Amino acid sequence: MEQMPRSIMVVLASDKSRLLDQARSGLAAAKAIKIVGEAREGRQAVHLASQRRPTLLLVDLDIPPAGGLPVLAQVRRRSPETRMLAIDAQLDEKRVLRVAKTGAYGYMLGEAVPAYLAKAARVMAAGEVWLSRRLTTKVVEELQRLVRIQERARKRRGR
Repeated sequence: MEQMPRSIMVVLASDKSRLLDQARSGLAAAKAIKIVGEAREGRQAVHLASQRRPTLLLVDLDIPPAGGLPVLAQVRRRSPETRMLAIDAQLDEKRVLRVAKTGAYGYMLGEAVPAYLAKAARVMAAGEVWLSRRLTTKVVEELQRLVRIQERARKRRGR
């Protein structure tokens, strides 16, 4: 695991006041975490991330005008050192894969933001991946399914 930077700089990107409020309150008591910008639309999020080079960019996947996926892809190109955490209103397995393809290292359900955002920020700043618990369960179940498929194929070839 990489060493965590002294101060974790965060840019929040969402057009939802409630999500921004929850993110602010979730980070307020956290030591060494500082919000250095807020964006209410995608282009502004890309600009802030490019300009401020935060440790972490939190992106609501429903941010206007085109959603968070293009934001994640553009930030990856312009500020590759910024770790990105996608926030989704509900678990969407297809979007999870698209988020991972953009280079993001985290996926969190919006309902988890108040309780887990500070911990996710520290984990991701230290170079690790953050996945919502429900997603982790689905990932493990999918890996187990793939292993069973491989085992059946191996047995068929062995006959």
